[in-house]
Amino acid sequence: MCTNDDPCSNQQVRACWDTVNDVSSEVRGGTFAQQTCSYSLSFIYGQLLHIQMCADAQRGMLTPMPQLLDITPNVKICMQHTRDPLGILTSTATKPAKEKYTSLKQYIDTWMPIFSMEVATQTVDGDSLTINDLPVTFRTDGGAFSLKHSFLEKRDIEFTSHSVDLLDIDDDEKDDTKEENKRFYMSGRIELYVKWLESASDLAKAIALRKTTPALDKIHLDLGGKIRSPSKVLESEIGYNDNQTKAIKKALMSSFSLIQGPPGTGKTLTGVALIKLFCIINQQYFESNKGNKHVVLYCGPSNKSVDLVTANLKHNCGALKILRMYGGALECKDYPIPGKVFSITRADSTPDESLKDVSLHQIIRKPGNQYAEKLKDFDRKFQSEEKIEFREVKEYKKFIAKAVREEIPKYDVILCTTSVATSSRLLNASGRSIYQLLIDEAGMCTEPESIATIVATQAKQVVLIGDHKQLQPVVLCQEAENLGLQRSLFERYAESDLSDKVLTLLTNQYRMHPSLCRFPSFAFYEKQLVTKKSPKFEVLEPLSIWRDNKNPLIFCHTEGEEEYLANISEEGNVMSKFNTAEIDQVEKVYVCLVKKEGVLPENINIMSQYNAQCSKIKDRLKKHHVQHVNTVVGSQGGEWDYVIFSLVRSLPEYRIEPNPTDGWRKENLGFINDDHQINVALTRARKGLVIIGNKRLMKCNDIFNKLLEDYGRHGCLDDAENFPPVQKRRK
Repeated sequence: MCTNDDPCSNQQVRACWDTVNDVSSEVRGGTFAQQTCSYSLSFIYGQLLHIQMCADAQRGMLTPMPQLLDITPNVKICMQHTRDPLGILTSTATKPAKEKYTSLKQYIDTWMPIFSMEVATQTVDGDSLTINDLPVTFRTDGGAFSLKHSFLEKRDIEFTSHSVDLLDIDDDEKDDTKEENKRFYMSGRIELYVKWLESASDLAKAIALRKTTPALDKIHLDLGGKIRSPSKVLESEIGYNDNQTKAIKKALMSSFSLIQGPPGTGKTLTGVALIKLFCIINQQYFESNKGNKHVVLYCGPSNKSVDLVTANLKHNCGALKILRMYGGALECKDYPIPGKVFSITRADSTPDESLKDVSLHQIIRKPGNQYAEKLKDFDRKFQSEEKIEFREVKEYKKFIAKAVREEIPKYDVILCTTSVATSSRLLNASGRSIYQLLIDEAGMCTEPESIATIVATQAKQVVLIGDHKQLQPVVLCQEAENLGLQRSLFERYAESDLSDKVLTLLTNQYRMHPSLCRFPSFAFYEKQLVTKKSPKFEVLEPLSIWRDNKNPLIFCHTEGEEEYLANISEEGNVMSKFNTAEIDQVEKVYVCLVKKEGVLPENINIMSQYNAQCSKIKDRLKKHHVQHVNTVVGSQGGEWDYVIFSLVRSLPEYRIEPNPTDGWRKENLGFINDDHQINVALTRARKGLVIIGNKRLMKCNDIFNKLLEDYGRHGCLDDAENFPPVQKRRK
């Protein structure tokens, strides 16, 4: 490492003169090591680069390929593991996931290689870490290296469980227990709990193997059986329909159950009712048996879904004590820890402000809490420009851990993501008090994610709530997706011969106008959805743009040209697309809705499956004070009066295949082929839906071909130049 500036060593590029020759997050003075540091290097055309080459097999031949890019003596970029993460970081799995497993060993041996491929792909997609001058001992079966615990702790470095096999930890500083050290590296890792399945509860084993689950104990069966009418027990004005009541009763009387909630069927309402009833049973059990206190854990794959339920529960919880527990990344948004850096998605950028009074990291800082003043002193110091010593950060973390450990047992309901549900800080504080586990949006959780949560919490009652016909889990590794990782545990049970025993389908929908529900019910739910009267979709006076007031929907045909983004930017990834002709039509429809029809901007959502299209629409409609422009994935869980859906994909008529193959559809239709996303897109609107796209190309997709036939039969298909129709301004 170079310790002084030496312009002579940077003479290749004038922009590099008078800059440091190297870069490191290690401090040259003081005791606090940072996780990251800022660094930039300019390149010019014709500059020589130091590249280490290797030979990779390409189409059966050894081909020279870049392996390592030498930026500085200290900064090296490994191109080989980025190019081939499965070949370098793990091995390629060959066994696909099964419908049913004969043994726990078979289950673990099947899922671990598949999930390891996904972890390897995520590793390459995320941030990387370089440690210099690290001795590696090579053996016939691989290699090993040794890192001191204090070195890792000062830099806040953790290892995932599948890399721990290669890790040898030297304890140069005394720690409380060996077990604590283990948790430091492996807390909350899905792979760890899947590996532990053989020593898990009988319920977790039965769920994994799709065998008959153990019955509840007699006391809980009796307490659950006494609840005949959820509305009466909860003293609520809400009347639960037959299917909701059936789902609630089955969940109360079973150790394992599923609730499928299609759009607008009251899935969240049913879940909140279950939480309250479980808490009533837990209280009765505690009072009658004077045993340990039982806790309800409610979790989901995203903070957005958990916040939605928390907000609902907060305003209707009565005397229940509820606790919203965020992950470390979001807590650090409110109270940053020096040296701590997280990679975090834009969607989950900050904790919900409206939930501050029930959020754990805020509660432990409230006046009256034993550790509040001490934590606030640390927070003030960390936010100032004062020099921070590592021992202070270590002391701060100890106070946080104590405060969390003492606070969590006080609550009846804990709400968090599935990632936090497997964390050691939650599990250590709750002990074995978690009796009921509800996983919301379970159709969006991978099977290992769901199983890991069930294993980690050791819950005695498990309820999966979701809809496998809507969004599936997000999987980065295509090979892992092909082997079944994108199929959730919820879907495996919902499509199995056990579905009649464990699953309840909610069929009464209260969100959409009957005509908006008609096609999704036919295409995705075997015509089982029934529209019930609801103020959500009732209108005093229908909009004048509709051809038929009984069918407030339209497909606007336009033959625009799809364009690609030249490079990566905030507008989307390198393959993201936009369609200017459709943006023009979106603007025309939006302006008509707002200015001529008097619809408020907050009641309109504009959707596309492409980030670039959403970004272009936001820029175009900024002058019209647009409020909601989202991707289809970002719109999941939301609902608006009116939705404008831009499909983007388009081809000239002569390029559209009359008999398209699956490969051709994948190349030319992209996300349109995802039936789950299309289901979400078609079910966000309450009162009216406008779809903008190329009908000739859309006919190549089976779902859209049926949709166009349906819209055509009801006179809801028109060219873009004819919509919105010319009309007088509404008073």
